[in-house]
Amino acid sequence: MPWDWLAGCAALALPMAGIYCPSPVPLWSAWLGLFTFLSSCLFLIFWSHHIITYPLALAVLFSLGHCIAPIYCYWYPNVLDSFVMTDKFGENFIFCQLGSGIFLLAMVVALATVPTTSEVSATLSKEVSARLRRWSIVTYGVSFLLFLLRSRTDVIPGGLQFFVALAVELRHVAICCLILLEAPNVSMRWYFVGLMFQILGALGGSLGTLMTPLLTYSVFLGFRLRKPSVLVVSGLLAFVLSMPLQAVKAEYRGMVWSGEGPTTVSGRISLIGSYLANLQVDVANRGQEALVGPLVLRMDHARIVEHVMLTVPAVEPYAMGETLKEGMLNSVKIRILAPGKTKAGGKSVFTRFTQHELSGGTSMDIGQLGEAYANFGFFGGLAFMGLSMAVFGLLFRMIYVKFSRATLAFVWVPYVLGQWHQGESAISDCLDYAVKSLVVIALVALLEPAWRRVLMRAPFGVRAKRKSPTGLRQATDAEAP
Repeated sequence: MPWDWLAGCAALALPMAGIYCPSPVPLWSAWLGLFTFLSSCLFLIFWSHHIITYPLALAVLFSLGHCIAPIYCYWYPNVLDSFVMTDKFGENFIFCQLGSGIFLLAMVVALATVPTTSEVSATLSKEVSARLRRWSIVTYGVSFLLFLLRSRTDVIPGGLQFFVALAVELRHVAICCLILLEAPNVSMRWYFVGLMFQILGALGGSLGTLMTPLLTYSVFLGFRLRKPSVLVVSGLLAFVLSMPLQAVKAEYRGMVWSGEGPTTVSGRISLIGSYLANLQVDVANRGQEALVGPLVLRMDHARIVEHVMLTVPAVEPYAMGETLKEGMLNSVKIRILAPGKTKAGGKSVFTRFTQHELSGGTSMDIGQLGEAYANFGFFGGLAFMGLSMAVFGLLFRMIYVKFSRATLAFVWVPYVLGQWHQGESAISDCLDYAVKSLVVIALVALLEPAWRRVLMRAPFGVRAKRKSPTGLRQATDAEAP
């Protein structure tokens, strides 16, 4: 444990809190939020040679959305949209910092004593490695095609949209699999080419379409190469490149989705170029707010919780577990058989607890902290957050111990648990996504013997050692000539 560095984070957070602490909140809450953020980054780098880095990366994103972003928006209020600051800012800020601290504490306690993983390919035969390599390439191609088609309801029926979305996300599993198999043999320039493809693809999707995969790639590449610098540089690169992307994305998507924009690839590239040129002029006139503001505002999930506090219980009574029960039931429903199932991003829940109507193409929920407060209030919400994060940490620890001899199996962990970091995803969304993704993994294991052997054998990826009738141990696949 990096106790001396942790003390350094605590010391560094104090002057930062003194300088940037919003006036409506006590100094200790700003210190706690900044200490949580710096500690999350520290553990992320310190454990970068372990696969356990992934949940710590989620803690960094969670802290960014609930501490750094609201502090920025407080000092630069011109970047705010209809979700303006209210007299609940102080209470909400304290609630969010305590919630973020609980998130990080649960991850550290759950993962601090787990063993180091083995080498990725130590137990994989050449046949299994080759099959997984082919599977990754084919899966990425099919998933990218579905990514282009998923908005076409005339091609993909609405009842299948959720599973299509899960199939689309398989492209990230495929890339992470290739990273773990090929990273030592592939030039870094190809990795950054992959980043550029991901950035272009994110123009048609949400910020999570960009940030989450890039951070996930960085975690796996940093682990595979045993270089913390790779993780740091990649993460910073993703953040910096996201700024101009987020600044022009709203105008670009509005033009394309309305049907008024160009339909050719060259035309859309020219459109993006014109928006970036306008952004350059805007930055010259308004300063860094024009570039940084849209990204930080998009990450500011604390403001959603603030409007939940403004609504509950003054307008809407505490739900007392109602949304959680409904979320558990929804997680086992299939939309084709249950057309009335609540959609992910629950607009009805969002409007109910914030009194804000979402536009037709927007999918957003009140987040884990928002749902905790809407159900149980301030102290009850923090208690529930502690319980849910303890379960999440325990779940990841169990997965880690189970797959500690099959590092390649960890490419599926972000696929199942990736929704947990998003401050706008409610617990019901996370459960629904996790259950459906496990179904997809089961289908993949059923159809691809190589994945079945990686996920279900011990040691994974090879046949278990066994004795021959003569009493001599027979060779495993990895040892066979």
